[in-house]
Amino acid sequence: MIQGTRQLLIFVTKANTVVAIDSKYAKTVWRMVIPSDHIISSIFKLEEKLGEGILNTKAAIIVRNKSSAEKTRIILLNPLTGSVIEEVDKIFDAVKILKIPHNEKERKQDFLMFIDKNLKLLYFPSSEKAHAEALLSKINFFTIAQTKNVIEGLSFEQGKLTKIWNYVLPSQEVIIKFDQPFHTSHEFLKLHEEGFFSALPEDKRIIFRHTDINNFVIVSNDSKSNGCNLYVISGVNGRVLYTSNIQNVGKNQPINLIFDDNGVFFSYFSTKNFIYEILSVEFFHSHIEASYSDLLYKYYTGGLEDFVKVDYFDQDTRVLSFQQTFGFPPGIKVMKAFNSKLGLTRKNLLVITESDQLYTLDRKLLSSRRPLVPGGTVDPYSFESTNDPPYTYLLPHSGLFTVTGTSHLNDIENIRFITTERESTSLLVAYGQDLYVNKYAPQKEYDSITEKFESSLVILSIVIALIGVIVVKFMAERSKVYKIFNFS
Repeated sequence: MIQGTRQLLIFVTKANTVVAIDSKYAKTVWRMVIPSDHIISSIFKLEEKLGEGILNTKAAIIVRNKSSAEKTRIILLNPLTGSVIEEVDKIFDAVKILKIPHNEKERKQDFLMFIDKNLKLLYFPSSEKAHAEALLSKINFFTIAQTKNVIEGLSFEQGKLTKIWNYVLPSQEVIIKFDQPFHTSHEFLKLHEEGFFSALPEDKRIIFRHTDINNFVIVSNDSKSNGCNLYVISGVNGRVLYTSNIQNVGKNQPINLIFDDNGVFFSYFSTKNFIYEILSVEFFHSHIEASYSDLLYKYYTGGLEDFVKVDYFDQDTRVLSFQQTFGFPPGIKVMKAFNSKLGLTRKNLLVITESDQLYTLDRKLLSSRRPLVPGGTVDPYSFESTNDPPYTYLLPHSGLFTVTGTSHLNDIENIRFITTERESTSLLVAYGQDLYVNKYAPQKEYDSITEKFESSLVILSIVIALIGVIVVKFMAERSKVYKIFNFS
């Protein structure tokens, strides 16, 4: 097993039981049964930095009393043994629980933030309140009202969450899905950063992707039409950056929504084409840089910093969107984007098909910039890609892209990626009635040595090279040329 992919997986079952499983040997390490008068709300991994490279890890299980939702119990466990370290009772009816990760400077440990329906806050452990409030002042939040057609933006001011903007959808629309482009601790720590454009070199030009983890996407069900509406909204001021109406959406079939990096991916069953489709929407800077020298000039003169920032209060945000629709015959129950330690590896999509197989979709195949004319000449100032394959409506379907191979799984309901020390590789966990665990590397394991690597041959090569150096040195010392120029 490659280093880092062996993990202790902790699950919550429908039988109100917490189970820890060794991912390498698929053996149960420990289990805990929660009393029947309580229900498990969520589970978190909490880390505390004790020193350089030393982390103290605990599992925090949040349980609620069935008769009174306000009675919340936090159970801290030793994840290796399942033994209880501490139990803390709180009177707080949280509608949302967020984990705020530690960093290298101010915060030495992870903490949980509980939010109730009145936007009151509770921190655990309470000793992290000062650190929490310093961080929250930089973060933009949003909430969806109970009517499910009003979105409210929140800002942390003077120790509480305050409403700063709201966006009201038409009365016939109801929000059914939403997503925000941060899924790892690394990305969450960047949540307070402003939106920016990142360079995408391509032949003799540079295209800039628009990335902002303050933005979010929602999908609403429109009762007056046979379709759904898609909105991308800025969490900074509630400005709508993109909207689209998708017709002929099968409302009784699975719908998935992903917002990852600069792309939104919406999967649904088309009642017109009788096939599952994926709508791909990507965001870019309106300017294409055709000169590397001009880009370097902006970098050294300080003009690049203003160029790559996004101002959502300006009339022209300089953000362009492109979209394309693809058909996928095997069907899509669940769709997730790959997640790695630093987010540098290509974020391919992984889907659970209707036949409970795990299938990988290369991000390049889902590009909204795939050229429409095969072999055509691409204008330097066109956004059509010179690296992506020509556009075809149907995505290629091959057994080579089936992650589960010949394995037969039953009723797989969801996918989870667990990051490892290797940027190229994460642990893939698919679960439901069956459990599937394996390592997954979209761009192969470029940062690790393969299991077929012959270390003995490397050692032998080094020894031969050293012997060669010694022999050459000995022969050189005996040569006439060396004796002539050796004046010592």
